[in-house]
Amino acid sequence: MGKYAQRAGAGAGFPDEAYVKMGAQIVETAKEKWEKCDFLAKVKEIEPSEYGYLRKGQMIYCCIHPAGHPEEVQAILDSKCIAITAEDSHRYGSPNCEASETLPMLLNILNNGLKEACVRDGFIRRSLTAYEGYLTHEETSAIQNRPWIRPEDILEIADRKLDPAPPATTTRSDNFITCK
Repeated sequence: MGKYAQRAGAGAGFPDEAYVKMGAQIVETAKEKWEKCDFLAKVKEIEPSEYGYLRKGQMIYCCIHPAGHPEEVQAILDSKCIAITAEDSHRYGSPNCEASETLPMLLNILNNGLKEACVRDGFIRRSLTAYEGYLTHEETSAIQNRPWIRPEDILEIADRKLDPAPPATTTRSDNFITCK
């Protein structure tokens, strides 16, 4: 059963009752949502007030903009959560406009697990930003001068037949970590 913060969909015209009807459990506070959710999807960035809610084993999917937010990246790495950058996972334009593309991708992760989803969908793999304390986002490595490990290496899937995806940007980094 999904958790849903009270009135979180109101701005988009979705009342709490619509979420309850679909099986969601309404929680009263953002803190409660972060504490009870192992997989959290947000439209916006992780706010500084939410950094303390990040935790190991939790998976976050949101617009992180990691290359331009070093404090957010550090909070993600320190927490050892798994973070996926929404804006790098889309195939066309902004992920905020493409619910039809985002939902199947999230279901792929939820139904098959992150590792298998990254094998099946290169866009998920390229958007993996951090994995259990390791930076896995090349552009962020280059811009922030942080070491990184390729998602296919940290997930131990490099030897499998991987679904291709073009790089998210032209920014490159050779500041590699070669193993866990």
